[in-house]
Amino acid sequence: MSAPGWLGMLLLTASQSLVAMAETPALLVRPDAAARDQLRAALSRVLKVPTVTLADDALLRDSLLVIEKVRPRDARGLQLDGRDRDKPEPFRLLKVDDACLLLRLRTGERIALPASHCVASNN
Repeated sequence: MSAPGWLGMLLLTASQSLVAMAETPALLVRPDAAARDQLRAALSRVLKVPTVTLADDALLRDSLLVIEKVRPRDARGLQLDGRDRDKPEPFRLLKVDDACLLLRLRTGERIALPASHCVASNN
């Protein structure tokens, strides 16, 4: 391969590395009510469900958020339907420059969370 060809491959690899470095797993920092409401609304919209229940520490200790469908239960607490064909839906919080994004891992869809503040995480 000629020198210009190698240079082009090197530049392409470098630009891909910069993109990969710019997106890092993240954790929420002191989310206020507006940030939590925005997160719930974004998840509801993407999952096409009326409400989403989140733990108080969601995305505070781990950048991975897994949403499971609520399964109907009878008065004794047993599932009404023994078969569960719905898979949990995983999301990852990302820090991209100064923005927080929620990545839907199954589809690659990215959801901006402008009301949130996040920091890079190791997980």
